Amino acid sequence: MIAPAPRILLLANAGSIHTIRLANALVLRGWDVHLASQDGFAEALDPAITRHVAPHAGTLGYFINARWLRRLASDVRPDVCNAHYLSGYGTLARRASLRPLVQTGWGSDVYLFPHKGPINRWLVRKNLLAADHVTVASDDMRRATLALADVPCAAIPFGVDTTVFQPAPVDPASLMPFRQGDFILGIFKALLPIYGHAALIRALGRVRHAAPDLPVRLVIGGDGPERAGLEALVADLGLTGSVHFAGPIAHEAMPRWHNALSAYAVTSVNESLCVSALEAGACGKPVIAYDVGALSEVLAGGETGLLVPYGDEAALAEAILRLARDPALAARLGAAGLARVDAHYAWDKALDALEAVYRGVMKG
Repeated sequence: MIAPAPRILLLANAGSIHTIRLANALVLRGWDVHLASQDGFAEALDPAITRHVAPHAGTLGYFINARWLRRLASDVRPDVCNAHYLSGYGTLARRASLRPLVQTGWGSDVYLFPHKGPINRWLVRKNLLAADHVTVASDDMRRATLALADVPCAAIPFGVDTTVFQPAPVDPASLMPFRQGDFILGIFKALLPIYGHAALIRALGRVRHAAPDLPVRLVIGGDGPERAGLEALVADLGLTGSVHFAGPIAHEAMPRWHNALSAYAVTSVNESLCVSALEAGACGKPVIAYDVGALSEVLAGGETGLLVPYGDEAALAEAILRLARDPALAARLGAAGLARVDAHYAWDKALDALEAVYRGVMKG
């Protein structure tokens, strides 16, 4: 007799690329996947996934959808439940008494939300303690999680599909108004203050002042409420011809964009892992990053890119100049990044580790 497929109830933002990748991958690995969400469902989800739309949305939904979720779990009878994002869906999973339960933290739900006040900290701690196991994206985030609650916790990165993200020749002119021979720096993040685009633009202004003849360019992928202000800053600094706003970029197009770059930049307030930096590494590109959160871990302390102190725009500009002036260094760091992603952050290895956690809680 053939054993039935293990059944998982995922509770997450169904429109997030991380949710889509995980749910689709679990289907391919033989899981019977049920995805419950109070956010919109993406078309990219595998049709084999059973979708469950929560009746209420928004912050209040994390509290008042609990009865609906309890009934759903009773009907679905999952072997394991996995809630993603500790402050939102983690609250809903706890209130619905899902079991066995794996809670997964993504970043700001550990680094930022619990530190906004005692109620926030109490809520996240309560959600953590309700889990049979917790997973987070990095060792740095694991330490931050254990400071909130003493729980079984595994550091499992989101991982990069190295069959998709790999070095390949791409002519920059096919994507942007820059050309071969330019030093092209990229950042692919939503245009929000926490990602530090303005600091990167100001650093580029310093580079232009220090080396006006060096063809250093910046491509910004993504959209958000900061766009108008960032475009104005670019104009004020006289950088209009050197900065390209690419707008939103589809995930499936990301490998081409990374391969068109000379280097990738991360200027975030904090990072639990930074998948985009790993995607750049998988394409053999060096990374310039603020030394915050897990970025030193991702860059192996500077072996795969250049780390600069948070908020130090002069140091950021110097790092850009250093790579732009030293192609051999950039190539060496990029090669080290490729090797590190293959060794530590490949998607299949991350899935193996996550499945081991699922099966561990299934056994009780």
